[in-house]
Amino acid sequence: MPIRTVRTFSVDHWKSPFEFAAQYKNGNKTTHEKREISRQQKVMSIALAIFLLPGGLFVFYALTAYFKNRTIGQIKNKVGFQGILAKYRPELSNHQKTNAKAKTSALPPYKLEDLGPLPPPPKDGIKMGLVNSGNTCWLNACLKFIASTSHFDGLFDVDTSQLKKPKIMSRLQLALKEAIRALRQGAANSTINKKLYLALVHAVSAQLPGKGIGTKQQDASEFFKMFLADLNYPFTSALNHEREDPSTLSTYPRLIKHYLAESTAQYKSHRKDNFSPILYVHTHYAEQGNPLEISTILNGRKERIENLIDDYNNMGTFTQVEQFVNLPKTLILQAQRTHYVSDDQGTYSFKKSKQKLDFGPEGTLELIECDPKVVKKDRFSYNTPKFRCFYQPEAAIIHEGNSMDSGHFVCNEQAQDGKIFLHNDTSVSGGQVNWEDGFLIRLRLVKKERLSEEEKDRIVKDLLCV
Repeated sequence: MPIRTVRTFSVDHWKSPFEFAAQYKNGNKTTHEKREISRQQKVMSIALAIFLLPGGLFVFYALTAYFKNRTIGQIKNKVGFQGILAKYRPELSNHQKTNAKAKTSALPPYKLEDLGPLPPPPKDGIKMGLVNSGNTCWLNACLKFIASTSHFDGLFDVDTSQLKKPKIMSRLQLALKEAIRALRQGAANSTINKKLYLALVHAVSAQLPGKGIGTKQQDASEFFKMFLADLNYPFTSALNHEREDPSTLSTYPRLIKHYLAESTAQYKSHRKDNFSPILYVHTHYAEQGNPLEISTILNGRKERIENLIDDYNNMGTFTQVEQFVNLPKTLILQAQRTHYVSDDQGTYSFKKSKQKLDFGPEGTLELIECDPKVVKKDRFSYNTPKFRCFYQPEAAIIHEGNSMDSGHFVCNEQAQDGKIFLHNDTSVSGGQVNWEDGFLIRLRLVKKERLSEEEKDRIVKDLLCV
């Protein structure tokens, strides 16, 4: 039960001499507010304790108890005040903790069990909702993003015994797998088993200690990338990047970089990028009113680079041009929306960019796939354009709000039968979707057209005219 004064020789005060919790009651709801003595009072208590050694320890605890009681005197008239807990316990009072412990002990922890291969995602979309155990909307959005496709099912074939934290990663992998299974098999208007969900939250917390999982907002797209990296998935480091196989070509995009020198005396050879699971697009905080044309950005992306070493070991200025030499059935696109910007006073902070992503009038992303064979011309090399590929968004993680420290994450899904769903924690509803606001977007190849000779020539001229 709450007390009204702090006793110098109480166990709680000795364990936590600087802080306590004020308890308030509003109707049937009991809350706790963290309180601390001031910094000046802390310094005074410590200084006197050192000065009066060996008896300073008694002085320290007596003085901090006095300062706590002074603070209590200042807040005791506040509406609903019931007393204080000498040690800060924001979650439960002693009485509540005893009851909760007895109640929890009667409920065994959720036993995770691998039930075998996952079923495919339902063609008519994911219908089961997810609970929010306290700022876990970002986790819910990631779960729906993964569950709505079989593209990531290889996650659950990773041998965790070879990873850095094998036991933690094994439990996280299994908890995620069984949560995905439940979502794919769940009926409409149902919610995932709460014990299974909390087992997953606990597994994520073990993998990311100190991040405040379940209490603090996280970035869903950053968590998604971190999770893939911690599982060493996909195994791009183990791929043969020189000799592609059909499985690699159907799964990963690949870019090739060409360099056009400003000086006729310089030349730099092209370079093939490794197969990569995610394509990145940088939004612009200063241009939030102007939509970002994704097709234009990704097709022949150009960048001027100074002080680059050429093939003759001399430095020069080059224009780097990127071309796709492989486009797979599924693309994962991440929009970088967090920017470190300054205000009028020169103070820097992280800001969210709300720049829209323009997928074109048909709502599809058009990308040019080139022949892998490199063509050399004067100071430049390039790949001949071959196909125009059309991608349709089928899932997106979206953040609602102005700041990355708050707001809310949701997931949009377009099922195989064309139905569109908005996944918002326990709610699964139909309606419109705003792909242009996506943080992380999954796209599916829906059409592939061979380019005419005239189109090929025009695209190459646009690349060479830098």
